Amino acid sequence: MSAKHWFFAGICLFLLLASLGPLYGQGDKTRILKDEIPRIQPVAFSYFDQFGALRNSNPDSMHKLLDKSYRYFREIDDNLHMAKALDYKGLLEHDAKNYDEAIDLFMRAYREAAYLGNNERLGSITLHLGSIYGDMGELDSALHYTLESVNIRRDINKLEKIGSPMNNIGNYMERLGRYEDAISYFEKSAINHLKYGKKYKYLDTQGNLAALLLSQGRYEEVLQLTEEAMAVNCENCEDLYAVLKQKRGIAMYWMKGDPELAESLLRESLIVLQTESRYVEHQCATLRTLALLAKDRGDTDIYIDLLDQSLALALENDQLMQLQSNYLEFGRYHEEIEDFKNALHFFQLYNMISDSVLGPYAVGSADKVIMEDLRKRSQRLIQEQQAAIQSKNRENQLMRIIGGLFVALILGGWRAYFLINRKNKTIEDQNDELQKFNDTLKLDVVQRTSELEETSKVLDNFIYRTSHDIRGPIASLKGLSNVAQLEVDDPVAREYFDRIRNTADNMEYVLDGLREVNKVKYAEILTEEFDVRELVIRSVNHRRKGRKHISVTLSKPEKIMLSSDQEIAFAAVDKIIDNAFKFHRPQSIKPEVFIDTYKYNGGVKVKISDNGIGIDEEQIEYIFGLFGRASDQSQFGGIGLYVAKLAINRLGGAIRAERNFKKGLTCFEIYLPHLKTEDK
Repeated sequence: MSAKHWFFAGICLFLLLASLGPLYGQGDKTRILKDEIPRIQPVAFSYFDQFGALRNSNPDSMHKLLDKSYRYFREIDDNLHMAKALDYKGLLEHDAKNYDEAIDLFMRAYREAAYLGNNERLGSITLHLGSIYGDMGELDSALHYTLESVNIRRDINKLEKIGSPMNNIGNYMERLGRYEDAISYFEKSAINHLKYGKKYKYLDTQGNLAALLLSQGRYEEVLQLTEEAMAVNCENCEDLYAVLKQKRGIAMYWMKGDPELAESLLRESLIVLQTESRYVEHQCATLRTLALLAKDRGDTDIYIDLLDQSLALALENDQLMQLQSNYLEFGRYHEEIEDFKNALHFFQLYNMISDSVLGPYAVGSADKVIMEDLRKRSQRLIQEQQAAIQSKNRENQLMRIIGGLFVALILGGWRAYFLINRKNKTIEDQNDELQKFNDTLKLDVVQRTSELEETSKVLDNFIYRTSHDIRGPIASLKGLSNVAQLEVDDPVAREYFDRIRNTADNMEYVLDGLREVNKVKYAEILTEEFDVRELVIRSVNHRRKGRKHISVTLSKPEKIMLSSDQEIAFAAVDKIIDNAFKFHRPQSIKPEVFIDTYKYNGGVKVKISDNGIGIDEEQIEYIFGLFGRASDQSQFGGIGLYVAKLAINRLGGAIRAERNFKKGLTCFEIYLPHLKTEDK
């Protein structure tokens, strides 16, 4: 071979050896890694042990350690511990509120654990997925994964680990407005924690349950629950005992039983809660309740100071729910002292954060109610200001007449005229602001109403609280109107005060009706046996007072017994009989009411007929709706028939209305079945 051939052969041999070099290198690397497994493996496992200590104190370092651990376990194909590392990394991303990254890590961990069939790890991962979806407000997904966690742990007989996911499910149910389901899950969680000796988690769950019962106004149950929980001996649980004391103090305040004991409990709990940053929400609620106690005592300065502290703490820590409650309380206070400008300012702030507080499941119906409530408040304030302006204008005219008659008092009259005009200018400015605000609210109501598709159970709770809170101002308004009539001689002014009092009476009637709706809707059904005919006679005697001219014809006197809830049944029958008495035509024909009671289809039927003003055929399908009205004689029609329909539905019965044109009668037929104890 020539030198040229030897040269090309050498180049080819070099290229061949160069291509084989990396393969041999990779083989050496694999060999060395396997040799180092005994040394590296304990280190990788130790990273998991450090998670609890470094999760909050140094999350960045924990990230790096978990990355190393994950890479190591991937090299040796240890899918079980790969899933654990991914799960822990997801928790760190969740803590940092990087929700998308956290979900991605949890789902990768889920796939690894599912591939191996490791249900114990799957139970933890699904619990973490439920928690992150709960923080994101996607409550359907949160419930799905958390319930999956409970079922997985039940299947592998890890019953001691289902208490925490049940507590989470209770929180999600509460946010969805499914309060009875939430209470049930909280109770199951507490029983599970106590059974397996997890006293700290037991007390935490009881605190959540007490908070829910407080929001429902079930104060007696709160007192009983907190007493039982505080009797459990738990070391290092001072913070949770403080939470339970706080709930107990708030319940005592609203029950108005022992304000001194309530304040003592609240102050004791506040001392402990202020040492823990995670209890900021409880601190805000405690300060606000202490402020209300001071207000009841007449200590206005302390009331304002404590409410300011609660508001500042909520602002500093982005506690939107507490912020909203403080804005509402400030708005009511300024309304009471007739500082309408600031009152409307706080009501507007309250409304601005309603979406953030209530979330996507509740904002529809609740925001509609809030907007409507604010609109009514604004209209009421505008009417009051307009009435005040008219009153002041009449005073001005009177002062001008007196000034002309008494020349010697010209200077004093001019001074009074100047002051009144200045006050009128202030009132007019406030009226303009109220009118602008009202116009804005109208536009907002129209815009928001078009986006709403369904109502929520939040409406029931809101109506109950609103009717309770507004009753005091209405009573004050009626009292002030009565006093003003005694001091004012102007007949025009007295007429306006009459109108104000009548409006307040009408508002009070509506509130009573709404409270009765709430009472019938949530009353516990108590089954007992009673005579339906005696129930009818009781209603007739009740409604016939002052109406002796109305003829009443009852069916033959025989006992007709029914097993059901007597008070709810009375509410239904009484409302229909009240309508029959109320809507008659005394000037044309003699008013008559016919009531027939008889057994029917395993139950009892009550047929009530009257020859009153009647109901148009096209109105019959609407009369049982809330605020449905079939007659102009009813100022606030529909509440009574709505209550009757609601009560009958609760007892499993039926009601229908018809118009007999030949006989000139309006007939209502009520059917009530027999209830057994288990039917409740």
